[in-house]
Amino acid sequence: MVIDPGNNLNSTNAAASGSAKSRLATTQKTAVPPSESDSSSAPDSVSLSQKGQTLAKLASELSGDAEINHDKVAQVRAALANGSYQVDAQAIADSMLEQDGSFK
Repeated sequence: MVIDPGNNLNSTNAAASGSAKSRLATTQKTAVPPSESDSSSAPDSVSLSQKGQTLAKLASELSGDAEINHDKVAQVRAALANGSYQVDAQAIADSMLEQDGSFK
């Protein structure tokens, strides 16, 4: 099935969503089930590009919490809860400018 970005599936307009529903129903009616001869063909497969593999590896490595300072997190939570947490806007701005310089 091809997804058309202009299909108005997320539209709040009732007429547009109605026509989208009718197009979806038409698409579903015309779908052809695989024949028995297709079952003997090779199974579908998916492979990630090198970049995709690298991103998946990084996401896996970053999902761990080995580098979280739980004591600091508890301190910040307590400060937020009692209203004493202070934001240092200058430090945030400096960090943003420093990061921006590293991307150029």
